[in-house]
Amino acid sequence: MRPPSVAGIFYAEDAPSLARQIAGCFERAIGRVPTVAATRQGRVRAILVPHAGLRYSGAVAAHAYAALAEDGLPETFVLIGPDHHAGGSAAVNASSEDWRTPMGTARTDGELLQSILALETVVVDESAHVAEHSLEVQLPFLQFLVGAGREVRFVAVAITLQDEEAVRELAQTLAKAAGGRDVAIVATSDLSHIGPGFGVYPPRDASLAAWATRRDEPALALIEAGEGLKALDYVRSYDLGWCGAAPWAAALRAANAMGGGTVRRLARATSHDVEPGRDCVGYASFAVG
Repeated sequence: MRPPSVAGIFYAEDAPSLARQIAGCFERAIGRVPTVAATRQGRVRAILVPHAGLRYSGAVAAHAYAALAEDGLPETFVLIGPDHHAGGSAAVNASSEDWRTPMGTARTDGELLQSILALETVVVDESAHVAEHSLEVQLPFLQFLVGAGREVRFVAVAITLQDEEAVRELAQTLAKAAGGRDVAIVATSDLSHIGPGFGVYPPRDASLAAWATRRDEPALALIEAGEGLKALDYVRSYDLGWCGAAPWAAALRAANAMGGGTVRRLARATSHDVEPGRDCVGYASFAVG
């Protein structure tokens, strides 16, 4: 069992407070807590979300989770995020453990995991996940939507190498393993990291938030056009500092292989929209249908 590593830091550490926090994210995003459709429509095959503390990026993520809820929840989720600590032993590392959050236990879908591992592009390595926050902060959203008395079933995947080969192989693996299953992908990235804490400074005529917004737009436009690999190349070429461009690119490619070809940009913001400070991080969310 993987215990929570960022409860009380990135999100509230007890279930009632966390439920209120997530409800507040939805209320800021769309003015209400979304109604979960009783029947899955399958028009949302993937969502692309940020992974900062819920205070900062939760409302941006909530736009995507609302779109997922209103389309109906799948039987299982594949969560794809970066390995910030580079603790994994391979390019792509999965977790085989169940994960606990203040809202309860989320269960690893062992059958789907075995189908993924059988294709030999993903390995199990818990060290890539033990301190990784990017996927952990997604589970409370899913647990909130699934509701009390039901368990979230998922497979957690961390990409250690942010390169095109890893993206292509993971996308192909997920599309094959998920064939015939009711699966949705949740992929996570934050955008530009600007300020002295990151050693990146804007031009003198631009604020931190304005510069983050301006420099990210070409890559976001490529994501919106479904060009995940081109976006990944742009992010690397211009050293934008996104920490999950590869997970987003893999999700787009896998969703396309599963029959999804429409990308909708849902929300965009920066940490300065919540609290201006010495540093600034960009956030965005998309739905892929």
